[in-house]
Amino acid sequence: MIYFDKPTQLGVVERFAPLLAADGLLFAGHSESLHHAAHVFRLRGKTVYGLAARGGAA
Repeated sequence: MIYFDKPTQLGVVERFAPLLAADGLLFAGHSESLHHAAHVFRLRGKTVYGLAARGGAA
Protein backbone atom coordinates (compact mmCIF):
# COMPACT_ATOMS: atom_id res chain seq x y z
CA MET A 1 0.00 0.00 0.00
CA ILE A 2 3.01 2.31 0.23
CA TYR A 3 2.40 3.36 -3.36
CA PHE A 4 -1.09 4.69 -2.59
CA ASP A 5 -1.76 8.12 -1.14
CA LYS A 6 -3.00 8.32 2.47
CA PRO A 7 -6.71 8.72 1.61
CA THR A 8 -6.57 5.61 -0.61
CA GLN A 9 -4.68 3.65 2.07
CA LEU A 10 -7.32 4.64 4.61
CA GLY A 11 -10.09 3.50 2.27
CA VAL A 12 -8.40 0.12 1.85
CA VAL A 13 -7.94 -0.52 5.57
CA GLU A 14 -11.49 0.63 6.30
CA ARG A 15 -12.67 -2.05 3.86
CA PHE A 16 -10.47 -4.69 5.54
CA ALA A 17 -11.76 -3.96 9.05
CA PRO A 18 -15.29 -5.41 8.76
CA LEU A 19 -13.89 -8.54 7.10
CA LEU A 20 -11.55 -9.29 9.99
CA ALA A 21 -12.62 -11.37 12.98
CA ALA A 22 -12.77 -9.43 16.25
CA ASP A 23 -9.51 -11.06 17.40
CA GLY A 24 -8.02 -11.18 13.89
CA LEU A 25 -4.72 -9.66 12.89
CA LEU A 26 -3.55 -7.72 9.85
CA PHE A 27 0.07 -8.29 8.89
CA ALA A 28 1.72 -5.41 7.06
CA GLY A 29 5.10 -4.98 5.44
CA HIS A 30 7.96 -3.33 7.30
CA SER A 31 7.59 -0.14 5.29
CA GLU A 32 3.84 0.09 5.93
CA SER A 33 2.35 2.33 8.59
CA LEU A 34 -1.27 2.60 9.64
CA HIS A 35 -0.81 5.45 12.11
CA HIS A 36 -3.22 7.54 10.06
CA ALA A 37 -5.84 4.80 10.54
CA ALA A 38 -5.52 4.47 14.33
CA HIS A 39 -9.30 4.63 14.67
CA VAL A 40 -9.48 1.38 12.64
CA PHE A 41 -6.32 -0.58 13.54
CA ARG A 42 -3.95 -0.53 16.50
CA LEU A 43 -0.34 -1.65 16.37
CA ARG A 44 0.13 -4.97 18.19
CA GLY A 45 3.70 -5.71 17.13
CA LYS A 46 6.33 -4.39 14.74
CA THR A 47 4.20 -5.05 11.65
CA VAL A 48 1.08 -6.60 13.18
CA TYR A 49 -2.18 -4.72 13.64
CA GLY A 50 -5.42 -5.63 15.37
CA LEU A 51 -8.76 -3.92 15.26
CA ALA A 52 -9.03 -0.76 17.34
CA ALA A 53 -11.46 -1.02 20.24
CA ARG A 54 -15.01 -0.43 19.11
CA GLY A 55 -17.38 2.08 20.62
CA GLY A 56 -14.84 4.90 20.76
CA ALA A 57 -12.67 3.33 23.45
CA ALA A 58 -9.00 2.83 22.62
